[in-house]
Parts: sequence; C-alpha cells; structure tokens
Amino acid sequence: MFLDFYKFQEQPFGDTPDPRFAYFSATHREALASLFYGIEAGRGFLTLTARPGMGKTTLLFHLLELLRDSARTAFLFQTQCDSRELLRYLLTDLGINTEGKGIAWMHEELKRLLIDAASTGKRFVVFIDEAQNLTESVLESVRLLSDFENPRTKLIQIVLAGQPQLADKLARPELAQLRQRVSIRSQLTPFTLSETGPYISHRLHVAGYKGSRLFTPAAWARIFVWSEGVPRSINNLCFNSLTLGCALERKEIDLSLVEEAIHDLEMSASGSEQYLSRRFPLAVPALSTEEAVQPAVSNLDKTTRPSTTREVVRDLDVTPTVSERSNSYGASHVRPSISVGAPPFVRRANGASDFGPSSFRAPVVAVLILLAAVACTLFVGTPRWVVPAQLSQPLSPSHSVDALPLQANVVQSGHWRPSQIHVVVEMLRYLKAKKVAGSTR
Repeated sequence: MFLDFYKFQEQPFGDTPDPRFAYFSATHREALASLFYGIEAGRGFLTLTARPGMGKTTLLFHLLELLRDSARTAFLFQTQCDSRELLRYLLTDLGINTEGKGIAWMHEELKRLLIDAASTGKRFVVFIDEAQNLTESVLESVRLLSDFENPRTKLIQIVLAGQPQLADKLARPELAQLRQRVSIRSQLTPFTLSETGPYISHRLHVAGYKGSRLFTPAAWARIFVWSEGVPRSINNLCFNSLTLGCALERKEIDLSLVEEAIHDLEMSASGSEQYLSRRFPLAVPALSTEEAVQPAVSNLDKTTRPSTTREVVRDLDVTPTVSERSNSYGASHVRPSISVGAPPFVRRANGASDFGPSSFRAPVVAVLILLAAVACTLFVGTPRWVVPAQLSQPLSPSHSVDALPLQANVVQSGHWRPSQIHVVVEMLRYLKAKKVAGSTR
C-alpha cells in the first residue's frame, strides 16, 4: 500500500466527495459564492450544472457545511422516482417515519416542519443531486413545493444540481413556469493546466504528505492533457501513478510513470489502437514529450507560458526504462523503450517478425504481398507510393537490412492505416533479407 511508502496519513485521491479535499478553481469559487449568496438572499430555486466528475457533489457538501448553523438542510440523491417517492425520501432524510402514510399527510408534515424552521429563524434548504434524472412530472411537483411561503419570504429553498442535460430539460416549453422561478444558474468548467498542479498538491497536503515535490511539472502537464481537467479523471490517474510508483519504489512520479499508468488504464486509445498496441507493440505513432505537453502549455496565459515547451521537461529523463518493471512484474510486462523523436512507424525493437516461420520461401511471400495490396486497395483506395531511390538500387552483401529506409516516408501520411503499413514494411524487410542472403551465398 502506497500510504506507508509515501507517508500519507490517508488516501489523497479517494473517490468519495470529502469536503476537506475540496479545491476550488475560479469557476468553483464563483459557483459556491453564487449559491451561498442566493440562499442568504432567500431565492427560491437555484441550479448547478456540470459534466460528470467535475465535483458538483463535493461543492454541495462544502455548502452544506457552511449552512450547518444557519439552516435546516436535506440532501436527496435518489432521483429515479415519482413525485410520491421523492416526497417520502425528503421526509425520511429529515427523520420523519412515512411508512403507511399518504401523500396528503406527507404534505401537511412537510408544511409543519417548514413553519417550525421559520419560527426559529432558520432557513430550510433542499439539495437535489443528479436532478437531470427527474421526469417532467416530478420537476413540476418540485416546483409546487415552492408554494410553501409567507408574504415576506420563501419557507423552502431548492438547489437543483445535475449534468448539462438538466439545463436542456429546463429549457423545454413544458417547464416554463419552473424555469422562470430559477433565480441563479451556476456552472462548473474543467481545471486549466495552471490549476491542475495546485489541485494535486492540495490533496497531497490534506492527506498529510510533507516530503519534497512528488509529481514533476511534466507529469502535471501530462495528467492535465489526459484528464482534460476533470477532477475525477485526475484522481484516477494520480492514484494509479502512485500505485505504480510504489511498486517500482520510486519516490518521485515523473512523466514515464504517468505514461505507464495511462497505458494500464487503457483509456487513452480507441479500440482499434488498443488492439494494434497489443498485436504490434510499436506499430502505432509515438508522441514525443514535447508533443504530449504542448496542448497543455498552450492553455497557459501569456504571463506564465514558458518560451518553449522544452522548458517544461528540460530537467527530466523522458525515455522509459523497462528494467525496473521487469524486476517487479516479470518479463511478460516488459515493453520496448520509445525514445523521444522516434519515427512514427517503427518495427519491433528485438527485430522479430510476426509473419510465420523462417522456412517461408519468396514465392509464398510474393503471394502474401499481392493479397495485402488487393485488400488495401479495397478498403482504403489506390495507395500513392513514394518509394525512396535506395529501394530501386541493387542490393549488395554490405547492405544492412535494418539500415534500409523503411520509415514513415515509405507511404504518404494519411493513405494507409498503421496496421497496413506494418504488414507491407515487414514483408519488404523479409524479401530484402532473402535477397541479401542469396547474394552472399
């Protein structure tokens, strides 16, 4: 467990909405302030929308803490229900036993609770999370709850929080009356690069970490690019990076460890690319470190942007090594290293081929090349070959097969899939090796 290895007092990247770990970006602070002052001003309906994983529930729990002494609150998250069940959930959360009670009795009980709260000078605030799941009829019932009021103030205030579908639902003509009663609309947006690093550091600090810098700046940038600034995705990637770093006994989480964690999560590639990466380990394009962090650096404002992307990673060794993973996981987990600046399409590092036994003869391979050409023509159209001049020259025994110019310039970019390029390149290598061997004999 990495808690002992990194000397954490608790899990820094848990999946529960603990308000102690809340870190507020500019939009989070704006949303929190809007909701708080809207409640203090006695507004009836307020909304909070954000995409999944943005920390809506964490922000609401933080707001509940702020209102603990000045308001009576209820928090509902079971929104796959009808109007009767929603009212039952509300009273149950308030400590009222509703078993065997009718809807009329529940309305009268809720009215009594509202009057009691108002008589003591406390507000009554109901939070409904995942409100995008509520049907139109249930939302209309929620609107009717706001009819509990006196001439001077609302007896109940309701905060609807949900995904962007909530805003789309409220925009329907059928819900015009509810939409008109919404006084404040708040929205959360993803973190920027300049907010991702402090967010990670904040969670580490709350968890009790007191050591030196744990994540390098390049690791922050890569985490931001992969997670798109969504806190839940940041937490998942940081958790996996720390787990891997503990297994390898690494006291610092650098770019190579984050890349390994991304690979293990298997969320950064499409299904076809995942298949290719397993079938042909290096048959897919390899991004250099500068290409990986360039989108993140571009999002920095001009006052904090470095003059070159290289400044972000100048102090790092970005070439992954496999010796440590081999010691911890065995040979089956070892993958060849990819150096920065490697050509987009390269063959396997160990020189092995994926095309049958070495006893294949040239006629058999020629037939395979013909079939591959026909298949490629059918699926991607007639390819445009750009054959280097070296390929048309006679081979001599001094030629090295590995030195042949079979890189990304064999075909034009965009006309072939990586798997097709890998097939043709390996077949050409096989034929040239046969010619070299024949001329030597």
